[in-house]
Amino acid sequence: MQPAIIRVLAERRPCLRRRWEAALRAGRVSSPLANPDTLVFMMDWTLDRVFAALENDGGPARPGGDRQSLCPCGLNPLLAYFEALETVLLAELPPGPDETEPARAALRGAVARVADREIAAFCAVCQRRPALAQALAPACSRSR
Repeated sequence: MQPAIIRVLAERRPCLRRRWEAALRAGRVSSPLANPDTLVFMMDWTLDRVFAALENDGGPARPGGDRQSLCPCGLNPLLAYFEALETVLLAELPPGPDETEPARAALRGAVARVADREIAAFCAVCQRRPALAQALAPACSRSR
């Protein structure tokens, strides 16, 4: 992604953050952990990671629209969190004649790289994971 576009997005950071928070508050809350009052504390950290991913283009990532496949139960609070972020960032991209689609793809890829890692980490400790439930069932029945 062109450095000028990254710079424009970084300059708009306070606006991005406000719009992102508004989008989270307008959306459906899937669990108590998805409460926007909780998620807003991660926003600056997340924006730092996304901007770093944009600057260090790590190549193509899985399409952003497929995040639901990372979380079988769909209750991961980061699903809506990253969806709202991607929507806000794409809306803030400055218009450009030939660079719009590559910039959009780079932005989606950067968000996906950060989102995939964070969603997977959260899902790794989820008590609804089928593999975890199966692994714990025999151990629980033996201890009785």
